[in-house]
Amino acid sequence: MYDGDAVFREIEHRCEALIKKRYRKKICRDSFMSFTLFSVLLFLIGLFSEGTADSYDSSFYGASLLSPNAGEYVLISVVAFVLGVLVTAFCVKLKNKK
Repeated sequence: MYDGDAVFREIEHRCEALIKKRYRKKICRDSFMSFTLFSVLLFLIGLFSEGTADSYDSSFYGASLLSPNAGEYVLISVVAFVLGVLVTAFCVKLKNKK
């Protein structure tokens, strides 16, 4: 037979295991969504960066991003954002371990 303390410890242990499992699922889901978003953005940059210099009008705000030469800048900014998200998630994971 179990005494009250053993039952309480077992319940706490199972609760912690379920919380960790749920947290790992969330991390995996968020990582998958980040990778999917990154892939879609990379595909769209490749799709829309095809064009000539006459395909945009620089008199509109933000139209310079439609330039064929702007794909590199947008790609670098997206990569920097994704790396920032990964570093933040890694720091949060390290903080939660301690």
